[in-house]
Amino acid sequence: MSDELEKRIEAAIKNPQNLGEMENADAIGTVGSADCGDMLRMWVKFKEDADGRKIIDRATFQISYRWNAEPSLSASSRLPS
Repeated sequence: MSDELEKRIEAAIKNPQNLGEMENADAIGTVGSADCGDMLRMWVKFKEDADGRKIIDRATFQISYRWNAEPSLSASSRLPS
């Protein structure tokens, strides 16, 4: 593993991004089971591109009991600008 990749992973673990609920989200998805306590909820906000297509503008998430999933969810919720 490269030093750069190790640094990015360490940063994601120490400071996950896009945690928490999003006001005025266009869509909310929930997966998991409240019975066992593993739940993931994701909020998504869309915008229109130049061709009028809806594209994801922003995404946030909350996760229960799986703290070790936060870094990967954080990375997947960051969109290229």
